[in-house]
Amino acid sequence: KYTYKANTGTELFFGIFDDFTLGDVDGDDQIIAEDARLALRCSAKLETLTEIQMKAADVDGNGQVLADDARQILRFSAKLLKTFDKAQ
Repeated sequence: KYTYKANTGTELFFGIFDDFTLGDVDGDDQIIAEDARLALRCSAKLETLTEIQMKAADVDGNGQVLADDARQILRFSAKLLKTFDKAQ
């Protein structure tokens, strides 16, 4: 996202950017078990996700949606994680 702040205090946003929340695979503004289910199905090649959904599901940032991403999303939804762990 690109921001330009004018002298008037008005902010203008321009550019092409993806709007998603990490872990919110279905884009409903909440991270719940359904998001983990979608990520797990994707990791097992049972579900095809959009590009934005793939980015939201790849919570460890390794470029892939794997079972570990689904596990982290589920733990986050159950309030057992406060942040997602990045891939090593």
